[in-house]
Amino acid sequence: MVRAKGGSDMQYSLSNQLEAIVTHSVSQLAYRWLPLPHSRPTPLALAMASASDVRVDPTQLSLKNWHEYIAGQRSAPLASAWVRVCETLQLSAIGLATVIFNNLTQLSVRGGVLIDYFHDDYPYLLTHIPDPPACLTCIGDTSLLAAPKLAIVGSRKASDFAFKEARNLALGTVQKGAVVVSGGAVGCDAAAHLGALDSGLRPAPTIVVFAGGLHKFYPQCLESLFGRLRTERALFVSERLWEYPARPMDFPIRNRIIAGLSSAIVVMQAAEKSGALKTASYALEQGREVYALVHEADDIRANGSRQLIEDGAQAFDSARDFLTLLPTV
Repeated sequence: MVRAKGGSDMQYSLSNQLEAIVTHSVSQLAYRWLPLPHSRPTPLALAMASASDVRVDPTQLSLKNWHEYIAGQRSAPLASAWVRVCETLQLSAIGLATVIFNNLTQLSVRGGVLIDYFHDDYPYLLTHIPDPPACLTCIGDTSLLAAPKLAIVGSRKASDFAFKEARNLALGTVQKGAVVVSGGAVGCDAAAHLGALDSGLRPAPTIVVFAGGLHKFYPQCLESLFGRLRTERALFVSERLWEYPARPMDFPIRNRIIAGLSSAIVVMQAAEKSGALKTASYALEQGREVYALVHEADDIRANGSRQLIEDGAQAFDSARDFLTLLPTV
């Protein structure tokens, strides 16, 4: 059985770590968000022990370790939410342990890391959304998670104006010391990531939040862009298990993470009922500032942007205008 060294605070912290990983895995198998049973470790508890006391490297745990932990928790008097879901799914302890072990093994072999909710690198702003992911799968430089972050999103069928301004805005943003967050899609998202690359900074100051697992970056038509981002150590993030492909429902769910990572969100172009509008609605629910680029009145691709401005989003006319409005992120 996995045990932490030291007293109860250290055992509590280790229990939180393992619970987050198991909760994450069950939530992905069930395709539903599940709450975590505990709060994050207090600064006092962390100060009382070394990092090796509080945490373990989950990739070093054996299949037997995971099986024993899961079996023990399933027989505990106070069952966690994931235990009840396992019963509904008729998922055995060994079956769940195998999913976790295989996922961590694949991630480790490919140079990725799993950041659980109680990890020091878990983004602070993301802990304050109503449904934070229990874990994030990451490839790249995780130090980007600690920097100020701005989300830049918009239409896949972006106009030349929206694409150019998204790229210019991303470049100006990273030059001011912030990190650009977007969804890795064709159009405005790709422009935002390109703008971060234009800075020549390394690691490339941008975070790509994918809807599916990181075993394959989607869409394939942006393979060249993703290759450049990988070479320049940008950060790729997903809530999904390693090999799980994105389903249509995963994209709007993913958008809450784009908004949740960021102090503000900028919509470069949005049609009616677009993914960018969904991201903006998450941002508003999460208490983030929302900005929208102004377009020509006859551009129907920006009808959603106009609606955002009518509803109170702060309007701006160009990347230069926005950077004047918001000198720091």
